[in-house]
Amino acid sequence: MSAAALAEALSANGYPTTRAVLANQDCGRVRTVPVDFVVAAARVFGVTVGELLEDIACSVCRGEPPEGFTCNTCGTTRED
Repeated sequence: MSAAALAEALSANGYPTTRAVLANQDCGRVRTVPVDFVVAAARVFGVTVGELLEDIACSVCRGEPPEGFTCNTCGTTRED
């Protein structure tokens, strides 16, 4: 889904926003996310708020890189 389409869907689900606002959140310029954004996003994606906020293991290392290595994708480190 494009950022523009997501902004439109969020706006239709009670969280008026723009693509630019989403871009600022995505790149980390905005460090907090309002609760009403999370609720609207869950509606847009058809999941519960809990499912939306669940930690998802890295698709590369699945949260467990080899011993002594750090995953370049998620940054998880596994000591010897």
